[in-house]
Amino acid sequence: MDPEWLALAREAVAALQTTQGTSWVDVAPLIVSGVGLSGIFWGLFQMQQAGRRRDREIDIIAETLAELLRRTK
Repeated sequence: MDPEWLALAREAVAALQTTQGTSWVDVAPLIVSGVGLSGIFWGLFQMQQAGRRRDREIDIIAETLAELLRRTK
């Protein structure tokens, strides 16, 4: 391994070992990501419900048209 890379890797390990735990800077992106993901899942759930309502409406329209066609024959 290149001596420069080895020295850089050792410095990185030393920096990670001297860290004093987690701070709000480490946790804030996780919270923001969690809120974003929950918003996406909520939106997908709402879209699923809207699709089910639309399917029921289409079924009612199809039944009505079928009944009208039977009456006209």
